[in-house]
Amino acid sequence: MAKKFLLLIIVFFIIILPTTIAEDIDIEINKISSEDILIKNTTKPAIFNVEIKNTGRDSNFEFYSYAATSMEPQGKVFLERNEKKNITLKFYDLQKKIDKGNLAFSYFIRRKSSGEKEEKQLIVRIVQLKEALDISTERITPADDIIKIKVKNKFDYVFKNIDAQLSSPFFEISKSFSLDPYEEESFTAKLDKKGFDNLLAGFYTLETKIKYINNTAKYQTPISFVEKKIIQTTKQDKGFFIDKEIVRKTNNGNVVAGVSITTQENIFSRLFTTFNVYPDNIEREGGKVFFIWNRELEPGESFEIQTKTNWFYPLIIILLFVGIIYFFKKITIEDVELRKKLRFVKTHGGEFGLKISIMINANKFVEDIVLRDKLPALAKIHEKFGGERPHEIDKKKRKIEWKFDRLEAGERRMVSYVIYSKIGVLGRFALPSAVAFYKKQGKLNKSHSNKAFFVAEQAKK
Repeated sequence: MAKKFLLLIIVFFIIILPTTIAEDIDIEINKISSEDILIKNTTKPAIFNVEIKNTGRDSNFEFYSYAATSMEPQGKVFLERNEKKNITLKFYDLQKKIDKGNLAFSYFIRRKSSGEKEEKQLIVRIVQLKEALDISTERITPADDIIKIKVKNKFDYVFKNIDAQLSSPFFEISKSFSLDPYEEESFTAKLDKKGFDNLLAGFYTLETKIKYINNTAKYQTPISFVEKKIIQTTKQDKGFFIDKEIVRKTNNGNVVAGVSITTQENIFSRLFTTFNVYPDNIEREGGKVFFIWNRELEPGESFEIQTKTNWFYPLIIILLFVGIIYFFKKITIEDVELRKKLRFVKTHGGEFGLKISIMINANKFVEDIVLRDKLPALAKIHEKFGGERPHEIDKKKRKIEWKFDRLEAGERRMVSYVIYSKIGVLGRFALPSAVAFYKKQGKLNKSHSNKAFFVAEQAKK
């Protein structure tokens, strides 16, 4: 018999225990920063800076991915137990997977000593070069000598050495520049007045050819050439609870003129705002919301936007919400509320011990109260009690009871007892709910407490 028992112990430590340990690679990975925008037809890798903590044994780790043609770091990365290290992950040629859009892909971390591995997912966004930049210009008149051009980087991406060729009926220039994430580059071009002496007022096209690494994109940007334009803008604000704003633009010039009206709201006030004309465009920037209208006005023509924000609506909603909460609490409140808590205690013999406290809160007058709690298996109850001593302890049925003749509305009582066990425990455990039986207006009712949980991190002898 002893030989069989010894054989079972050997099998457990040689076969079962290593298999159980190998189920988890025991690492923590937190992403610190990323360069997760990739331009199509370029070779720049997707870069992610991560913090890795080895929560297991000392070991070498390898990183690999089937999505990328290659990945860094290559080779082994050694981490001691509980060591943290910042690692830069680079994934190459993800741009070849899709033309544009979000690409979700996986990479793996493998522990060299055991072959254990863990899969992680990342997301990169593939963008066409034409979608990455925005080119705009200012309006010009025959009296102007220069034109201002803006090139904006629309993404969190670093552009190095962009070559641009710009051509229009007014000028031709070449420009080289770089752009940081979301940066806007502004430059001017000298107008060739002899080239547009005979041009009529209107809109003309700026042709822009952008070269970046092995990628080329063409842009067409409108240039507004105005012979004479006078736009008069008036604005009125009135009202308090009903806030009304009127913006009017009038073309007092002698040519057709394009106008734009923009109003700003926040994400809350926009819910209660109406317009006399639906906006052409809605843009969001953080908590701000911009409503934009674009029109072309003939001479003498006006364009008016009326914005009305009714603050009575949120006031009514808030009052209704408060009222609903008040009545809901009034209807759903229990006659007797029980709250069960526990904490670890040290016993004289060094056994595992828990102090269990039960708070009784009477919201209404009740009588003939019986508070009953169940004792956990394999646990013994200590003879010392907090608050009132229990009326009954049934060790066979493993229950403990307290009795109270009556509780007034608003009255609170607390009872507590200590359980202990000489058997060590490990893991997360839940104690059952306590229950109170009571009479209210002659009718028998009951209330349950919450379930109390405790975690034993290591076995206690």
